[in-house]
Amino acid sequence: MGSSLRSSHPQRGLRRQFLVCGLMIVAGFSACSDDGPPTEPDPTPTLEQRLQTILDEAVRTDSLTGAMLTVVQPGTVDWSGASGLSRRPDVALRPEESFRCGSVTKYLAAVIALQLVEEEDLSLDQTLDGLLRASLVDSLPAGETITIRMLLNHTSGLADYAENPALGQGILADPERKWTPEELIGLALALEPAGTPGQRWSYASTNYVLLELVLEAVSGKPFDRLLAERIIVPLGLTHTRLPSNSAIDGAHGYQDVEGDEALEDMTFLDPSYLRAAGGVVSTTRELTLVSRALWRYELLSSSSVQAMQQTVPTEQPFATYGLGLTVLFGSYYGHAGIVPGYTSGLFYWPEEDVTVALAINQGGRESAGLALLLRVMSLFVTADVQPTSSSDVPGPGWSFGSGSQVAFPLR
Repeated sequence: MGSSLRSSHPQRGLRRQFLVCGLMIVAGFSACSDDGPPTEPDPTPTLEQRLQTILDEAVRTDSLTGAMLTVVQPGTVDWSGASGLSRRPDVALRPEESFRCGSVTKYLAAVIALQLVEEEDLSLDQTLDGLLRASLVDSLPAGETITIRMLLNHTSGLADYAENPALGQGILADPERKWTPEELIGLALALEPAGTPGQRWSYASTNYVLLELVLEAVSGKPFDRLLAERIIVPLGLTHTRLPSNSAIDGAHGYQDVEGDEALEDMTFLDPSYLRAAGGVVSTTRELTLVSRALWRYELLSSSSVQAMQQTVPTEQPFATYGLGLTVLFGSYYGHAGIVPGYTSGLFYWPEEDVTVALAINQGGRESAGLALLLRVMSLFVTADVQPTSSSDVPGPGWSFGSGSQVAFPLR
């Protein structure tokens, strides 16, 4: 990493202590969490073996359908693994399988937006007025004052369309329905606004549906083509796409829809309700390629990457939010994703040059995803530190806005 990023972290030692403490609390390092008898560990396990053990333990102790993981630290490790099932009841999960990334899509959409800013086709402080049709802008609360920056960092004040029960009802009534951006925005407008533009952070996938319309208006190209031309093709990705239907050649995703702990296959849902807010399909391997390209300034200039890191406070004390970028514990840069059937995350730790992409093919498992991330990152802590404080560490019930978390009504 360049010195500009490293210089922004003057208290690394304290952060390491805080992160290790968070790891112990969130990941639950205790014998009572293990269902089986203790096993004798390998006296000299390799780093790859330790990663696989962490993955296997996460699937077992958190009762996950399956999980995939890619970890890259140049010169040390470049590893992908999987544990659990791709399809219930008996199809094993493979590390290279595709999955729905959820709001990691926002990370990619933000990169495209900033590329257009670099090309002077767009400005972060440009308002929607003049970019989108007047009737749409006028329908938004104080729509004429909403800027591109506010869409990117979720300070527009717009409600989240995913919180409207009508979305879940519509999806369950017709899983193959094709949702339009206007319909999704309409669902948001039927809810009370989260605030006035620029007032505070409030996560809303509505922002990225509007951003998709802006990017298409400015470029004259559909979002899937922008994604292909600006990220997929330049990086040589072969399993990353914005699908137009529910077909997925990869891991099936499962969710407890009824609230009775019975898991249902959610793979059949048409992804049109996700769009640029959460619709991308990829693999953990290819997501790490995107992240590493970004932090090497291959997708954006260093100044644009620095702009992504200009964060605002969120509702969680351990997280801030930039331009399509979540910063966890002041140290991990990336995004999480939650969509029906899938939980995912893509994060980069500049201090140790570690990239982690994870995917759980089960929806609503944010706590398990965070615990897995922290346990992996703990392998790369080089200082001999002891935990000092447990304040502001998320517990097992934490919830951070990370995707179109559709609230399905009980049927």
